[in-house]
Amino acid sequence: MANVNERVLKILKTINPIGNFESSSSFLVDGLIDSLDIIKLITLLETEFAISVEALDIVPENFDSIVDIVDLINRKRPEKVDSTNSH
Repeated sequence: MANVNERVLKILKTINPIGNFESSSSFLVDGLIDSLDIIKLITLLETEFAISVEALDIVPENFDSIVDIVDLINRKRPEKVDSTNSH
């Protein structure tokens, strides 16, 4: 199975097939995605990764790069919970 970064890149390419996401440090500044694309992206991410993105998560900082999107996914995936930090 592809790693999370590759899966996210594949989803981004379905939204903008010609976008050079790999070399962009800011998808929004570079015009690779817009606010409507973020809504599509959220739907696809929720399906692909079995996560639920809350309204408070829908901020540009969570969708501006592959690293940002992967960080969001990792925060939302229950299996990524770090049990070593439990009290």
